[in-house]
Amino acid sequence: MTRGEDHCFGTHYCNSIIISAGGSTFAWWIGYLKKLDGPVFYNTMITKPSSDDNLYFNKKKFDYDGYPREWIRLALNYGSIVEDSKWFFEGMALQ
Repeated sequence: MTRGEDHCFGTHYCNSIIISAGGSTFAWWIGYLKKLDGPVFYNTMITKPSSDDNLYFNKKKFDYDGYPREWIRLALNYGSIVEDSKWFFEGMALQ
C-alpha cells in the first residue's frame, strides 16, 4: 500500500492504534482522525534518556502539548511495557 492508502485504511478501519514511534506525525494523524471508537496508545519515549537537558526539550513539548489527554501513554519499565500514569514533566518534577 502507499502511504496515502495506509493513512486512509488506518483512519477508517482501525478501532485502536498503537503508535510505537512517539514522535511520528504520520501515526499521530491516523490516531487523531480515526473514525471508530477505541483507544490510541503511544510510546512516551520520544527522545533517548541523556544527561543533556536539551534532548528532553522536544519530549516535554510533545508529551503535554502534542497528545490528547484520553490517549494512553505507554512506557518501558525494566523490559516490560506499562501504562504511564504521568505526563513526562510530572515524572521529572518539571513545571
